[in-house]
Amino acid sequence: MNKETIEKLFNVESFLVLGLIIFNILNLILFSKDSQALLVNSLVLLCAYFGISNRHDKKIVLLSIIHFAFYGVIFESLIIKHSKLLTYRDPHSSLNIPLWLFPIYCSFALGALHTYEIFKVLIQ
Repeated sequence: MNKETIEKLFNVESFLVLGLIIFNILNLILFSKDSQALLVNSLVLLCAYFGISNRHDKKIVLLSIIHFAFYGVIFESLIIKHSKLLTYRDPHSSLNIPLWLFPIYCSFALGALHTYEIFKVLIQ
């Protein structure tokens, strides 16, 4: 691996995405019984990420993660509703899942997009 590849892999953006994911995991662990705190904390973490990040494609990334999260939440809701294999402790009445799951899906999508960028650098 050359120096340029290492710099692309271990840049500020990589650490921001990793930090977002780690803080969301801690958020889920620490506030698992407080749905409102989970929702607010996850939204604050996402906003902080977009405020700090120097990405040039923030609008595209934001639309992409919202799109992914929207359909992820909808499909999860349908699967849970029809399979009856899982119940959430505090689901939103019309969605059958908790609202805090939406920003968590956004963070997951952001991690997936970043993983794509990492492999693009490694394989090329």
